[in-house]
Amino acid sequence: MSLYGPLDPNFDSAIAALNIKRIANYQTPQEYPANWGGLVAAILDLNWGQASTGPQPPTWIQNDEDYNVLPSEGALWFDTRQGRLFCYANDGWYQTNGGDGYATVRETEPPIPIDGQFWLNDITKELEIYDGEVFLPVESALYLKKTILEGVLNASADYNEFKTNLLALL
Repeated sequence: MSLYGPLDPNFDSAIAALNIKRIANYQTPQEYPANWGGLVAAILDLNWGQASTGPQPPTWIQNDEDYNVLPSEGALWFDTRQGRLFCYANDGWYQTNGGDGYATVRETEPPIPIDGQFWLNDITKELEIYDGEVFLPVESALYLKKTILEGVLNASADYNEFKTNLLALL
């Protein structure tokens, strides 16, 4: 046995060691030429991807809203602010369970929000969305408060009057 275990100190053994790691990571071993080019190719082909945790995606510069280096396709990032796992695909980070529409539920605004993030105030029951600068209430032009609808109903003597009053309100 040599100083390096069952492997010899040469290109073939270095490539064999990388193939052992490939097998350990459920990948098929590959054949490479026994030279520097083959060794470099074997290392680059490992493609075990990127994984990161933190409050923002890896290599992202918040001030520039850009990346030092674009993430690799399939890179994983666990957002510690929201407790959600994301995968980089095509042009951006996507939540792995497809639940990008879920709201953060808490009494106060999330401390480090991301564009498009929903926040449901669990005290007031108001839903808001982050536009990149502030949280804005999610509203609908067709939203009617219960008290307004009750007023229209109480001011109506019959169905036709209720319909007329309701249409005038809208």
